[in-house]
Amino acid sequence: MAGLKNMHDYLNQDEVDTFMEYSLEHDYMQELFNARDPQAWNKIVKDPALRYLKRHPGQIPKIWYYPPELGINALYALNANMQDGTGHYDLRFGVSFYDFSWFAGFDQEETLKNIAVPVIVMQVAPNEMTAPLYYDANGILLAAMDEEDARRVVDLIPDSRYIGGFQSTHDIHADLPDAYIEVLLDLKNDTQ
Repeated sequence: MAGLKNMHDYLNQDEVDTFMEYSLEHDYMQELFNARDPQAWNKIVKDPALRYLKRHPGQIPKIWYYPPELGINALYALNANMQDGTGHYDLRFGVSFYDFSWFAGFDQEETLKNIAVPVIVMQVAPNEMTAPLYYDANGILLAAMDEEDARRVVDLIPDSRYIGGFQSTHDIHADLPDAYIEVLLDLKNDTQ
């Protein structure tokens, strides 16, 4: 929700030109980075990105010496958007989830109940910042859903099951491709 609030706040301000710059200043993740070192966000995320933007205006930062496991370049990539001309994501779409306008006239429970194909809900395990329940120390949900939400989804979809505990970041398919493929193959074998 904090990321969606950033989108909302950015679109309703006149001071910062790009969402990338706004996000570097206001992203909730900086609180997590700064938990151990009050300057970690600036040193690891913000300052390298601002230096990159100075040399490559209008591009999404990509710091060549950051390994993929660190996830910083992926964090930058999440900010690509059509308002800045850096991607196809429309920040107004994110805002529709922040202000709940996306759900106007849409019954999520009824939709889930009517899914008529086998479904697997896969979920990453809470990590050191979100353990034990996908929330940070301030009670902010740092995931699309917690385990209780995921189990509720599975309860609503007739032919579904939950598989959790993946030691991954956001993208199970990218971080753990073998495990992801195994789940898909098991689904295929179960439905034949």
